[in-house]
Amino acid sequence: MPYPKTLFGKLALAQAVFGVLVALGFFLILDHIHNRYHVEIIHAQGHGLAQWLLRERRELAEQARGDTELLQVSLMRLQGFNPAADLYWLDRDGRIVAASASARFLQADRVRLAPLKSMLRAKDPMPAFADDPRDPSQPKVFSVAAAGDPASPDGYLFITLREPDSDYLARAGFAHTFWLAGGLFAAVLALALGTALVAMTLVLKPFRRLSQAMDRFQGSGFSEWSASSAVATNPSGGELERLIAHFNEMAAQIAGLLVRFKDDDRRMREIFAEVSHDLRTPLTVLQGNLESLQLKGDRLPPTERQRLIQIAGAQATSLGKLVDSVFQLSQLESPQYRPKLEIFSLAEIVQDVAQKFALKAGAQGVSVATKGAEGHGLVSADIALIERVLDNLIDNALKHAKRADRIEISMQQREEQIEVALSDNGEGLPVSAQRALEGNLLVRANARKGEGRSPGLGLAIVSRILQLHGSRLGWESIPERGTTFRFALPRAVSPSVGSHPER
Repeated sequence: MPYPKTLFGKLALAQAVFGVLVALGFFLILDHIHNRYHVEIIHAQGHGLAQWLLRERRELAEQARGDTELLQVSLMRLQGFNPAADLYWLDRDGRIVAASASARFLQADRVRLAPLKSMLRAKDPMPAFADDPRDPSQPKVFSVAAAGDPASPDGYLFITLREPDSDYLARAGFAHTFWLAGGLFAAVLALALGTALVAMTLVLKPFRRLSQAMDRFQGSGFSEWSASSAVATNPSGGELERLIAHFNEMAAQIAGLLVRFKDDDRRMREIFAEVSHDLRTPLTVLQGNLESLQLKGDRLPPTERQRLIQIAGAQATSLGKLVDSVFQLSQLESPQYRPKLEIFSLAEIVQDVAQKFALKAGAQGVSVATKGAEGHGLVSADIALIERVLDNLIDNALKHAKRADRIEISMQQREEQIEVALSDNGEGLPVSAQRALEGNLLVRANARKGEGRSPGLGLAIVSRILQLHGSRLGWESIPERGTTFRFALPRAVSPSVGSHPER
């Protein structure tokens, strides 16, 4: 029979083997108890027989001292009253003087006296065994009495006790007893195994549900898991129910991680495609200007050469900024990267960034204002990364908020967070860009030549920085009224710091 592979089969086999072993052990114990009980019954019925006979038949001791042939006859007659007993007269050394059985049936001519003397000394003798002259290899329960002085007896009346007609009874009753015991054994074993199988079916039912759920989860590539897929559990159940609950939680986390990994992989592919597109423009312009200088440098007017050099320098600067952004994003995406948290005044950072962009924005006819930054809004965050978030959002608004003439950075303190909102009064995001943001995709806009980073890469950096701080980038856009990006940072636990450290 092949070894079962399922847990139910293994438990059923183990239960069957256990039941058979227990039943066999029970039969062995029962057989031992039966034999011991039988011995005690024989001992109880016959252990005083020798003393009674010696007391009632005083002539036996006299015959033992004179006429052994008459003693032999007396013992044979006494055996007729109890065929289950063999009578022997032993001298003080244990030699057989006379016996109720014919000499040709005896295999020994003496009996060890130690068991007999031990029996005589015992006040409440227990069943004991002595040598059987008929078969010394099979000791028998016995009865013994000492003739004469117990301290120095003249001899012993020794009687071996056996079950009458034991061979006949064994032959007659063995088959019936065997089949009766076998039938009872089979019935009890079948009942025990049936009960065990029913119990295991009920106990292992959650295991089957768990196994089926695991098979479905594996078949989906470990990516499809929902509340409807979870295995039902009893919150107040035992270890098995907790195991199923842990599996549900683990499966949900694995599916979520796979979805996240796929989304991150898709997002990184989009970033690479975006970067490749943005690299192509400055590289093409830079290569074209350098080739023009190389081929026509001596023939070009000084003003033309200076213009080509300025354009090439601007494109190189733009290219450097783009490469720096890609490098920073790759660092931020590393699982080992951790922000350097410190307590600083978010209001001061907002004002510093607004002043930093004031000149550039003014050149484009755009004003940068702050609102609600008068208080001491202390946060716990990476100061350099948060400054990069504000830089990217303002730079993105200056480049892509069409017809905007105002950018406002507002702050609002809440119980555990400080919310920052950056708004412009431009035309708002196009529908394609809104759909991209809703799908967590890169936002691609028509970047003008020489503008440097694409808005998609800048927003990707912003989103990753906020994610590292346990926050997220929210947004809303209203056509002809503008766009607002907002995020929140946790307030600092300690209010002891009133300004940000030197940068």
